[in-house]
Amino acid sequence: MTTPTDPSHQVLSALVFMGIMPVEREPLGYVFEYEGFTFIYEPQEEDPWFVYIYIPCLYLVQQEELYDILYIINHMNSRVKLSKTFIMEDHVTVAFECDLRSKSNITDILETALFTCLETVRVFRDLLNQVCHQ
Repeated sequence: MTTPTDPSHQVLSALVFMGIMPVEREPLGYVFEYEGFTFIYEPQEEDPWFVYIYIPCLYLVQQEELYDILYIINHMNSRVKLSKTFIMEDHVTVAFECDLRSKSNITDILETALFTCLETVRVFRDLLNQVCHQ
């Protein structure tokens, strides 16, 4: 349970202000839909000011394309600086991380997080089409 001064409460309130309705799903965190994608906001118990938002299961990696996907992820992580792309349980995942301690407007940060994740998905799909689906 969060309190109004808790950073996770502030993040959840900002998401609701943006018209997003996160739903708590143990043990994941808070799940919500945005622009046709499922996002997860995972509060960090060890550092509650650290925001971690991600799109899980973006793409199922087949064994025969693993090296191509790793090449794409490496390229993306060097090109797109605000997000991370990685493989988690055989799926490509896109994440945004930020320390809110020095940030004044959480809503602006969350808008940036969502936009950045969506743009990262677009870049991933473009590269995927170039490298794997020619």
